[in-house]
Amino acid sequence: MAFRLVDAPTMARLRGLVAPGQDTLGLYRRQNHVRVIYVLYGLPMLVFRITAAHEYAHAWQAEHCPLLRNDFLREGHAEWVAYHHLLQLGSHKAAARMLDENHPYQKPLRYLLNLEAQLGVEGVNAYMMRIDD
Repeated sequence: MAFRLVDAPTMARLRGLVAPGQDTLGLYRRQNHVRVIYVLYGLPMLVFRITAAHEYAHAWQAEHCPLLRNDFLREGHAEWVAYHHLLQLGSHKAAARMLDENHPYQKPLRYLLNLEAQLGVEGVNAYMMRIDD
């Protein structure tokens, strides 16, 4: 797997965005046997780490949950991984902001955290690997 730092125009081109103003901080791409994580160059360190963790979770999903098509679960799991990365770093305030601030992945993250409360960390990953929709 390759990891690439890219500028905003390159990220937009990779993402296929035509409309300016849509910020994409990271992207995981798999084409045949080539796997690449792209992250926007120049992000603050903590945002970089959150973004990288989120994209590495998508890479894990591609290997372990190849049939998963449910965007709610895919993005929720990726945010859940990023959230746990923040906790591991000791960035509890930043992790709390992921739960408090309004963003597109807040509800999926909360769903995965509720799932974790029921199944535990390993149970969440096992659950993700069983889904085939």
